[in-house]
Amino acid sequence: MKSLEIKQILFLIFIFLAFLLVISALIYTSSAFSETMYAEAGTEEGAAKKNLLQFQDDVIVKADERIDGDVFVREGDVIIKGKIYGDLLVVDGDIEIDATAEIYGNVICYDGMVDYDEQTMLGGDIIRIEDDDVHIVKMRKFNSLKFDYALYHQKDKMVVAKEETIYGDLIFVENDGDIAGKVDGDLFIISGNISISADAAVDGHCINYAGTLSRSDEALITGMLVDEHDEGTELVVYEDEEEDDLIRDEVENKYLRRRNYTDEDVVRFFGDVIIEEDERIDGDVVIMKGSAHLKGEVDGDIVAIFGDIKLDSTGYVRGDVVSVGGKIFRDEGSYVGGDVVQTTWTGVRVNEPDREYEDQDDDKWDHWEWDRWRDKYRTRWNDEDYEEDMENGLVRYNRVEGLFLGLQVPNNQWYTHSRHHVKIYGHAGYGFKSKRGRYQIGLERWIFDDFRFTLGIETHDMTDTEDRWIISEFENSLAAFFLREDFRDYYRRYGTSVYAIQNITRHFRVKGGIRRDRFYSMEKKTNWSLFGGDKKFHENPAVEEFEMKSVFGHVGLDTRNHLFNPNEGWFININGEFVRPDINKYSEHDFDRLIIDLRRYQPIGYGENLDFRFRLGTGRGKLPVQYQYDLGGLSSLRGYDFKEFENGDRMVLGNIEYRMYGSFFDLFDISELNLIIFGDAGWVWTAEDNSAFDKSFDHIRWDDMMTDVGIALSNYEGNVRLSVAQRLDDRSHPVVVTFRIRQPF
Repeated sequence: MKSLEIKQILFLIFIFLAFLLVISALIYTSSAFSETMYAEAGTEEGAAKKNLLQFQDDVIVKADERIDGDVFVREGDVIIKGKIYGDLLVVDGDIEIDATAEIYGNVICYDGMVDYDEQTMLGGDIIRIEDDDVHIVKMRKFNSLKFDYALYHQKDKMVVAKEETIYGDLIFVENDGDIAGKVDGDLFIISGNISISADAAVDGHCINYAGTLSRSDEALITGMLVDEHDEGTELVVYEDEEEDDLIRDEVENKYLRRRNYTDEDVVRFFGDVIIEEDERIDGDVVIMKGSAHLKGEVDGDIVAIFGDIKLDSTGYVRGDVVSVGGKIFRDEGSYVGGDVVQTTWTGVRVNEPDREYEDQDDDKWDHWEWDRWRDKYRTRWNDEDYEEDMENGLVRYNRVEGLFLGLQVPNNQWYTHSRHHVKIYGHAGYGFKSKRGRYQIGLERWIFDDFRFTLGIETHDMTDTEDRWIISEFENSLAAFFLREDFRDYYRRYGTSVYAIQNITRHFRVKGGIRRDRFYSMEKKTNWSLFGGDKKFHENPAVEEFEMKSVFGHVGLDTRNHLFNPNEGWFININGEFVRPDINKYSEHDFDRLIIDLRRYQPIGYGENLDFRFRLGTGRGKLPVQYQYDLGGLSSLRGYDFKEFENGDRMVLGNIEYRMYGSFFDLFDISELNLIIFGDAGWVWTAEDNSAFDKSFDHIRWDDMMTDVGIALSNYEGNVRLSVAQRLDDRSHPVVVTFRIRQPF
């Protein structure tokens, strides 16, 4: 071996080791940070938003101590070395905050001094009020907790209108206020005249120190009321049983998944409840004015009203997890089969007289958990990248079928709405330009629940594609219908398959089976689109038409916290298909193919993500043209033309993205945009030696790779983005501008 080649190999090994070191460090530091947030915030008491601890003396919170709730201290000095999960309000006293302190809310000091360390972990602001002057010290550092506790202050009179919602705490100093709308936070009244009308709803505490507070008995205050002019009264509203029942009925009607439930299907609790590890509740669980600590299993939904929900690592919920007026805390390893919804009572409050809901925007969920994304479809498995269409109606548009209309039963829908261990899935419809019907019908039967073993059989005559990983069917149909751009190539697949699936864990499974298929080419049947000018759809490439029997296998690991817009977790997908003459009397074909897709979504700090994907395709023998690999354009090499490199039997692709969530644009008062910087590298080629999967990789060098870099803007969720990419091998080519309604990986 030449010395130059040895140096190149050593250099590549060094780069690979350095890459592993950086990724390991990022994973370790982020895991340590997120574990601290989960473990320490996820105690039996939870964050205890409704707790309010009052003191009238000096207070010391030692380094090994923690307080769950807001703290109100009168006429006493405070030293904080430990943790406070809430706000700190001190009147007529000094505050000393040590470097070891962690305060997950705002610090408000009236007529006193505040001494804090630069290393203090703080989730909100430090506010010092002296002679009615307000001094706000912002803690906006990487090491601050940044749990989005907003604070509003106005010198002039503040009016919260009936239809208005304020998200955050309100502090009043020498200013008046009229509150007729909703406040998703606490009210701190140092001085001033404040009126709370009957239509108002305050999802937090109301503390009046030296002001004048006028409130209606019909106003909703979900926390504690402390009125110094009313002898320190502590009041929790809505204590009568009839009102509790009305509130509970409204929440159940909105959030319980099964609309036809009966009282026998719902287990109800009042106050705190612990479901132990060896306990299982068959049905839905509703907790009124209490927190739930789940160590065991709930075979349905769990809903807490005015309380938190804590899921241990052993906690298992087959349906949804909903907290109305509280918070949700999850340990790693906990399982949720449905949605995770955390909302405030002001978002679902009951209105008189017709008692309708006023729903708050789902985007207002609390952002201080890493797992802020909904866990919908967490248990949905597929061998390839998923299609997001979960409706029973089937509508698509492409150049080989034209408009296709049909009905479908999505693969996981039967199980979602039924307790049976048998499910039917599939679809049937008609293409109006191809003038042909298409269908797939499958039947599965499984045993066990947690680690189920499944046997399945299905038959199909469908329009198939190898391009699901590039673009979803929904997004592609929109592009074809409106813009005359079809980013998929198609063929007809007719046959049957028999398979078995074993779930090894809740996130890891294997699948294997035998299929018999016949392949047919499909021709372009239409050039129509709503827009597109003189453009024409490109011809659909012909495929090799033959019949074969094959053995296929799949290994999958999916720990992502969201199916389509993840920001944390692993996704590993390995698919293999094996066609041998000794099992195949239908053709002379002798080939295998293997596709590996590995992705990591890694938070590296508040509002930052570093995500990467590695995709490899290879084979043995001569792959038929429909199984060969293409690269370029959407979701692959974004600075190149679509499928600019095609028809190879070897493929490597690497993508990396650095994402900064909305906080990057706070400087410009734009918080709903994300900034994304990305790079791609990949290549497709035909192997000189295709006798095995691992052949013809040793000669590939970095100079052979096609590379590009780019920048993108997306909405906060990341599912709508505009990107600009430039290829690096020949910069004379124009940049490629792409608009997407889904993440590229």
